[in-house]
Amino acid sequence: MKAWLRRLTLLLTGLLLVGSLQAQVRSWRPLGPDYGTVLSFAHQPNYEQVVLAGTYFGGLYRSIDWGFSWKAVNVPFSARSVFALAFDPSGIGRVYAGVYQDGVWRSDDSGQNWTRIVAGLTDLDVQALAVDPAQTHRVLAATAQAGVFLSQDGGAQWAPIAALAGVRSRAIAFDARQPSNVYLGTVGQGVYRSLDGGLSWAPLGLNLGTVTGLSFDAAGNLYAATEGGVFQLKAGASSWTDLSFNLPKLPVAHVLAHPSVPNFLFVATVYGVYALANWDTTPTWFQWTTGDSRLVGSDSRGLILHVARQHGSMLMTTDFGAHWIRGDVGIQNAFVGALATINGPQGWRLLGGTDLGLYALDGGKPWKSVLARTEAVFDLQVRGSTAYAGAETSGVWKSSDAGDSWTLSSNGIVPTRINAFSRTIESTPTQLVASASGLYRSSDNGNQWLPVSLPQVQTVLSVAADPVRGPIVYIGSGAGQVLRSIDGGQSFGAAGAGLPNEGITRLAHAPWGRVYAITASGGLYATSDDGVNWYPSKTGCDAAAVDLVSDPQRNWVLYLATAGGGLCKSESAGLQWAPANTGLDNPYVTALWIDPAQPARLIAGSVGKVYLSSNGGANWTTAGTGLPAAPVTALAGSGMSFYALLDGQGLYRSGNGGASWTPMAAPVAGNALALAQLPGGRLLLGTPYLGVQASDDAGASWQAANTGMSLFVRSLALDPADASTLYAGSLSGGVFRSRDAAGSWSSVGLSDGNVFKVLAPAANRVLVGTSAGIAVSNDGGDSWAQLGQRASYALSIAADPDDGRRMVLGSFGGQVWTSDTSASRWRPVGQGLPPADVLALTRCADDSLYAAPNRSGVYRSSLGDPGAWQSAGGSGLGTAQVLSLSCDPRSGLLYAATNGDGVFLSMDQGAHWAAINQGLVGGIVGAVLASPDQPWQVWAAVRDGTVHRSDDGGLHWTAAGQGLPGGGVSLLAAGGDGTLYASAANTVYRRLASGSWTLAATGLPAGTVTALWAHPKDAGRVQAAVAGAGLFLSTDSGAHWSAAASDANMAEVRVLGGGAQRVLAGTLGTGLAWSDDGGAHFGTVQIAAEIPKVVTGIAIDSGDASQIYLATGGQGVLRSLDGGAHWRGGASGLGSSFLLCLAAHPQRPGELYAGTTEGVFRSTDGAQSWSPVNEGLNNRNITSLVFDSVVSGLLYAGTEGGGIYLYDTR
Repeated sequence: MKAWLRRLTLLLTGLLLVGSLQAQVRSWRPLGPDYGTVLSFAHQPNYEQVVLAGTYFGGLYRSIDWGFSWKAVNVPFSARSVFALAFDPSGIGRVYAGVYQDGVWRSDDSGQNWTRIVAGLTDLDVQALAVDPAQTHRVLAATAQAGVFLSQDGGAQWAPIAALAGVRSRAIAFDARQPSNVYLGTVGQGVYRSLDGGLSWAPLGLNLGTVTGLSFDAAGNLYAATEGGVFQLKAGASSWTDLSFNLPKLPVAHVLAHPSVPNFLFVATVYGVYALANWDTTPTWFQWTTGDSRLVGSDSRGLILHVARQHGSMLMTTDFGAHWIRGDVGIQNAFVGALATINGPQGWRLLGGTDLGLYALDGGKPWKSVLARTEAVFDLQVRGSTAYAGAETSGVWKSSDAGDSWTLSSNGIVPTRINAFSRTIESTPTQLVASASGLYRSSDNGNQWLPVSLPQVQTVLSVAADPVRGPIVYIGSGAGQVLRSIDGGQSFGAAGAGLPNEGITRLAHAPWGRVYAITASGGLYATSDDGVNWYPSKTGCDAAAVDLVSDPQRNWVLYLATAGGGLCKSESAGLQWAPANTGLDNPYVTALWIDPAQPARLIAGSVGKVYLSSNGGANWTTAGTGLPAAPVTALAGSGMSFYALLDGQGLYRSGNGGASWTPMAAPVAGNALALAQLPGGRLLLGTPYLGVQASDDAGASWQAANTGMSLFVRSLALDPADASTLYAGSLSGGVFRSRDAAGSWSSVGLSDGNVFKVLAPAANRVLVGTSAGIAVSNDGGDSWAQLGQRASYALSIAADPDDGRRMVLGSFGGQVWTSDTSASRWRPVGQGLPPADVLALTRCADDSLYAAPNRSGVYRSSLGDPGAWQSAGGSGLGTAQVLSLSCDPRSGLLYAATNGDGVFLSMDQGAHWAAINQGLVGGIVGAVLASPDQPWQVWAAVRDGTVHRSDDGGLHWTAAGQGLPGGGVSLLAAGGDGTLYASAANTVYRRLASGSWTLAATGLPAGTVTALWAHPKDAGRVQAAVAGAGLFLSTDSGAHWSAAASDANMAEVRVLGGGAQRVLAGTLGTGLAWSDDGGAHFGTVQIAAEIPKVVTGIAIDSGDASQIYLATGGQGVLRSLDGGAHWRGGASGLGSSFLLCLAAHPQRPGELYAGTTEGVFRSTDGAQSWSPVNEGLNNRNITSLVFDSVVSGLLYAGTEGGGIYLYDTR
């Protein structure tokens, strides 16, 4: 009854929304839908009606009625995944939570309030926790990478267990009957056991992949869930017994021994929960539930059982499975990528696009699923009773009945380029397609396709299946990236060490031999160890490589087509090459084919002709009558029938072994890009903009073979003047247009960047926000122009103090840039860095360079050659967010300031780190600075404290903020003479010789100081940037300031740096500017053209259509007052949040709402200032914002893992 009343109360929100709601909502209100992906589950001992559930990127939920209903716990980790929960078994209400990338948290009041406890914990990705039942102050924490940690004081301090260093673990279990016995389930190393409470460990077998769960029964028997089945370790035994019996041969996600029924087990699998009872007499599992399952939870007597599904729901039973009810009522854990209101069949309706498809909320009724999908919906657009949805893998869906029913409407939304085909040789062969939008696989010759998940890979340039080992596949992408699969292309791992930083245009796999890669510049590389190492393999053949084939019977015999060197042949697996050009009259060979049945027979394609050889390339004869004068780009065929693709000329066929050719009717004229002939004769043609086309009659007719090859549609827009015209923005394929209400689509360009947002504010006018800025079309997508916004996206700077022209910029996504001496052109030098924002850079006296990508450790390079980065090691730093780096110019000691974890020190060039926070009050250290003139002196700016000083290299700290106002210090700078400057309370202070601080702000306007820099060689010269006011210079140590730049575009400077001869300023939204006179004058703002500009959201002001606002990735909101011709950065208040969406109030000009990774922010002055509006918002990762189109003034927010919230702006 309680659960029913709670649900009714929540769902009455729908009636209030469309009724006579008068009272304003002063905070955000959760709306649902109720479902949760539960990762961890625990009852409180001795008070078992209290239950906690940890969710997937949704924080923590608490129940006080045995799990019948739930309520979100307002915790700082409410947008993170909670992998582990462990109550103190003594029943005092103490509980520990292991949080993804946030360490361990502890509550002493049954989960209501929490404290972070991470001292000594060097890996913050905590996977499992266990409390010693005999000595409950002892806690074990298993981490993803750094092994297992032990705390002997309730988590106040953690210490690594040396014997388990680097052991990756997923489960820990104490034996309650013998608490000194502890068991650890690992990834790939089986089970470990300790007989002394976790101090020493020994392996205990069971090396069957990952051990996913451990569970004791009341008799002290231990059960292990593994990727290879279920096993029992009887009490006192030292060997395992396999209990898998008839269990489906699938990985087991979790095991639970029934707490009160002897010899009774539950296991969770992707097919459901299976149960096993009395296996000594009846060794048979029976299926207890259907549907994929993640875990089984129980109270101490087994009276109430919960089953968490792999994704999106939890069920519960009180009668041992005879009846099931919802067990996640109140758990609001949906990812919501899109929201829209519509007039439904019963009036007002709210549609929500989630990670499980589409849900609808009608006034007074529960949420219902109206389109069940295992993919996320990222946009919803409504016109009348017609709705359109953009989905993650299937493209566009359409509803003509206000969302009750949906049909797939993605015809034509396909990859813009098909680059290559390959085919495995399993019993059920897999056809693979490399495309501009990733990799697709088909097991039915191309009739149906499935996308392959490839993290961090968008464009696949090449693909090669092992010709004899069926499941092995290689793919090649840009920047020297090669991935390898051992399961027929379903999953991939990195396999490209040693390849240059350029596209992999061709891959070839010799039978039982090496794999070969051709790069964009014509290099040839080989690997003989499954991609672990690659080495150059073109000795004796100097021309650029174009294509390669291997002899299927003698894998050491290879043929290489080159641009300018004709054909080369190797009989040593590529170690040595020799020309094989007898009879060739053109040195440009563009394609090769080898007969698998008669390997001495080859065809080589060139410009307007082909060459035939019947003796392994010893001699060639010219053929190709009927071919036009264009390069042959691909060859396919068998026997005497062949097909050739010619650049710009389409497809040709020969029925006489290549002697003569005739043109064929093809689905596209000109540039088809890839060709394959399958066993049985089917032809596959890879085309631009039409995807894959197939012919089953030797090319006489063609039909589309694109089913399932739809793209990730991130955004949709409806033309306001034409009900039949729509635009779809694809994350990897540009913009598509439909003229028939989504019946069919065609590409209209912008395929060179990821599209995040499409907006159609007027007839035929389309604005598109992409990873390369914002583009506009005024003719319905027929032509495009880039609008004039410029952005530096410089997050950090490091420079040579003796020559400021030698510098690097840190940007977002792991990008680092350097320039020539003029600073007019920039080039990327971030190879080796992970795709995380580079928040800090520093240069040491030996010219070494260190970078801190966000929560990814520290990497090392050299300012002299910054193009190759390597991990410095980073042991001890974990996933701490480094905000500042500093290198002691004398000792080379390296310091890192972090967000929440204080200061770290490395004495070995970043390989190992130790927290050095003794005496440091406050954990958010915005800057750390090694003194340029005082040995062993280090300074720290504490944002939640004051300035601190250490005189022993950071081992001990003392507050040194006398004279500074309260409220924290954000920035520090040291001049060449050792003078120290700090920004606090929206102004600048200087440290006096006496040790106290004095205001140094005469002539400096009031406002947030966004950047502070002191000249390393010119004593007394210091530069400050003030939000909204621009740059200011002092030449007398801050006593007096004057404007250094009056250009309006310099109003928003976010980073300063440089050295002798040059100072660089990175602005918010208007590019880079530099000064060559010590900061007195800055030249006209220049755009670093190669540094990308990410636009994630667009909004048009409701009072003036020429006012456009852009949400950007890490650079705030940009504003244009003239339709996009000129842009300025928004003002302060957004911090460093990554903006994900933007909404303009439909009735109030100048009022905007920005959805960020830190909540919702509001501006009432046209994006000039912002303030947070987060009261009641439990999950602050905001993925969508939309105003109600029916009820004026209501704003809805979708979150990543927290469902939907309502805010009344009236």
